[in-house]
Amino acid sequence: MNLSIHYPHKPYIITQRWGNPNPAYANQFNDPSFKLHNGTDAVGKMTTLSDGVLRAEHPVYCPVDGFTVERVQYRPEGGGNEIWLISDKPFQMFERECFVYLVICHAKKILVKPGDKPALGELIMIADSTGFSTGLHTHMGLYRVSYENGRITYLDKNEATGSFDPSLFFTGVYAVDKATTGTLVKSGLRYFKYLVTP
Repeated sequence: MNLSIHYPHKPYIITQRWGNPNPAYANQFNDPSFKLHNGTDAVGKMTTLSDGVLRAEHPVYCPVDGFTVERVQYRPEGGGNEIWLISDKPFQMFERECFVYLVICHAKKILVKPGDKPALGELIMIADSTGFSTGLHTHMGLYRVSYENGRITYLDKNEATGSFDPSLFFTGVYAVDKATTGTLVKSGLRYFKYLVTP
């Protein structure tokens, strides 16, 4: 089975790619081995309110199918409010079969909890700029892991915290556009508040 990652919000404008070198990363965790950007950053829809203030938050929809929320956490020195998803089944990723650990960061509000199995296109968070961030964006990181008896072991070692480039698996399709009517109804009033209204 091959991995497909849909864009978690629309528009999805990439502002920083995986593997980008930046000296700030080495200082972020006081870890000299962390030298490369460990995910893909993107911005979404922003709206100017009547008083001229820019409303920056935007909805983030589950970009994958067949994943479970493994944990939700807050890391002020890292991704701020983070959602960690683990694949329910292994994928064939180039030369190896492995489970996939996907993290989505910098939420203003998280709408899922550990154990949830969000459907593709389900509203899971509202983006912001929490944690180690210089402005509103969504960070998505991907890790190839083994997963046995609830134990997660990272399989890759590199200067991007052992991460893997998520953009290699982007479908070019927005997750919300792939959502079923039932999934959109499940997202309830939040869907209308953040997608339909400006």
